[in-house]
Amino acid sequence: MKHTKKKIVATVCLFLLTVLSFTFSTIAYFTDQVSAQGSNISTGDLRVELIETTSTENLLSDGSMRIMPGYVVNKSVAIKNEGTLPVWVRIRVDSLITLSAAMQGRENEIDKTLIHLNINTDAWVERDGYYYHRTAVTSGNETAPLFTTVTFDTAMGNLYKDSTILLDLTVDSLQANNNGTSPITAVGWRDIAEGGGNP
Repeated sequence: MKHTKKKIVATVCLFLLTVLSFTFSTIAYFTDQVSAQGSNISTGDLRVELIETTSTENLLSDGSMRIMPGYVVNKSVAIKNEGTLPVWVRIRVDSLITLSAAMQGRENEIDKTLIHLNINTDAWVERDGYYYHRTAVTSGNETAPLFTTVTFDTAMGNLYKDSTILLDLTVDSLQANNNGTSPITAVGWRDIAEGGGNP
């Protein structure tokens, strides 16, 4: 089984805004940039594609997007079955935050929960760090989106100045025919030693 990793790169810039009382409040800016649109993943005779769409609202000429804390970015992630057999699919989502050189040594203060995804729990179930699509995906069809928005929490402040945020997606698929009645009962997912999680 093969997997792909998609990265959403967000660069955080920070400036100080002087208010009338001569105190300072912090406003952090994020740049969200997708490294590629769609990736094919082959699993034996099975083929799936990661489908990503991102809103072009607030898109700058260089393809980046400035986002302030509290902003909601419309971004959809789904999987399409490009093969001929029905498949079970799962996605692992990891938020990787690399602090700027000025903030190195404060990695223990990073709070990954400040990046919110509106996970579609009607279509996906979480288990062992993965989101499993509840139903098999037949040839030519797509899953329901795993999420459709990414929200940057208002609590993101000075710590994240000039940092890089990677939203890392790992996709796995298995043959669904004669392989369990749900993705949870399916056999063949990579085990934890290989970087996966066996339900």
